[in-house]
Amino acid sequence: MMSLTLMVSLFCACQEKPETGLKEGEPAMKASEQQERAEQNARIIELENKERELELQLAQERLEADQRALEVSNQAMEREKVLIETMEQRVREYAEEEARRREAETAYVADQEAAIAAEREAQEIAQIKEAQLLRERQLREEAERLREEAEWIAEENAWAEEQARMEAEDLAWQLRETQAWLASEACARRENEWAWRMAWRTRMRPNHHGHVHHGKPKHHGGVHPGHQHREAEKRAQERRERERREQEARLKKQRERERAERAQRDRLQQLKREQERRVMAERKRQERVERERRERELAQSKKQDAERRFREKRNKELEERKQREKREQAQRTEREARERQMTKQREQEEERARMERNRQREATREMQEKAAREKAARGKKSASKELLAKQRREIEKRQQQERERIEKKKQAQEQREKMAREQRARDEKARAERVRQERESEARKMREQQETRERQAKQKREMEEQKRQEKARAEQQRKSKAQREMQEKAAREKAAREKVRREQEAREQRAREERLRQEQQDARARQQRQAEARALKERAARAEREKQAQQSRRQQQQAERLRQEQERRNRAAEQQKNRSVNHQAAVQRMRKKMEASKRK
Repeated sequence: MMSLTLMVSLFCACQEKPETGLKEGEPAMKASEQQERAEQNARIIELENKERELELQLAQERLEADQRALEVSNQAMEREKVLIETMEQRVREYAEEEARRREAETAYVADQEAAIAAEREAQEIAQIKEAQLLRERQLREEAERLREEAEWIAEENAWAEEQARMEAEDLAWQLRETQAWLASEACARRENEWAWRMAWRTRMRPNHHGHVHHGKPKHHGGVHPGHQHREAEKRAQERRERERREQEARLKKQRERERAERAQRDRLQQLKREQERRVMAERKRQERVERERRERELAQSKKQDAERRFREKRNKELEERKQREKREQAQRTEREARERQMTKQREQEEERARMERNRQREATREMQEKAAREKAARGKKSASKELLAKQRREIEKRQQQERERIEKKKQAQEQREKMAREQRARDEKARAERVRQERESEARKMREQQETRERQAKQKREMEEQKRQEKARAEQQRKSKAQREMQEKAAREKAAREKVRREQEAREQRAREERLRQEQQDARARQQRQAEARALKERAARAEREKQAQQSRRQQQQAERLRQEQERRNRAAEQQKNRSVNHQAAVQRMRKKMEASKRK
């Protein structure tokens, strides 16, 4: 402030005009001295101006530093505010995310429980259906067994009737054959006797000369001996032929009888093999039922292990999903921020590129339009005919190409349709074959499954009956054992109650004595504890009062320090503000004075 006052006084002294006349008591100064004084005044003014400029510059820098400090403080406050808002936002987001996670976890657990309940219900339904199917299979197996037994009995009856009929037919045929053979033998014997009688009669008869010629016929009546022999031979041939036929018939009957016996033996062997096969099948069925039972037990244990592993895996997956969701949320937030930034940059770059492309496209279009107008103006007349011819050729060429393309497309379409028809035919044939094979396989599987189910049902019935009997025996044994145990327990309880009563009375007596003694000790201890408690309470109250006093003093000191700091800051700000205002006012006044001096 002193330098500013000195500077103002010097400035006013410099602005005064030099007097030409002499005052009273002062010697007259020469012109050189006046010139020198003027130069000194000018140098002084110049130095003072430089000093003012330096002070002004220093004040300006100080003001700028204060403004920068204020801006830094404001920015720090803004950053703290943004940080606080960010933290609050993160806390809210984390709370919302935690709520969503809990809801998702609850929904997932509910879904899993619903799925487990549905699965359990489905298993129960499947068990009920399986039991129903098992009962139906049992009924069908029983009906099938009864039907097979009835068929077997009917077959045995038919076979016995057939054997009886065949034996009766054999006996009747043997009787007829024997009778026919006896008749033929008798007839042959009679014919032979008659032939021999006729032959002897013819041989021994004398001729007309009175001589007996053996083997020569007589000429007067009778039968020619040669004819007699031929008739006998013919009859013998017929007899032999009949005997041959009869022998063949006997052989045929014998072969048929042997064939029937062989068929009977084969039938018996087949029945024996069938019986052995049934026994073997029953043994295999029992083994399979036992194996299936073991497999079911193993499957049940595996299922329980799988459920346990599933629960462990589900809990582990829930925990991993929580951690993963947290990481994904953080990554998603960061990624979204990066994506927003990149999207913004990309949109800006695309906008700049689009504007550049539009500008270039507009310039290119204008140049092309200009060139086209110039070219059209130059070659409009000369190129019209050539253009028409060229257009006509182009149109014809395009039409030809279009026709060729349509033809090729049509051929390709026909080829594709042909190949599609062939492929459909092959597919249909393969499908039919596959369906046939599948039906045969399904029928075979159904037959095998039906047989398996029937065997299983039968074995299960037997096992259930055995279990039921064992359960009944075990229940009876359990009841008898429980009754004995109850009687023994009642006796033991009665003795125990008596013993407990005696012990209770003794304990009560001892307890009364102990209680009296304990009450006396408790009274003494209570008095001592009350005294100690009062002392402790007084010490605690005194310590609490001291602690509160120290805390109040610390709070007052801290409040006083805060108040003093705030007052100091306020005073510094007010002083800075006053300095700035005074400095600006002084600068304004100096500028006005300098401008006024310059104008003068």
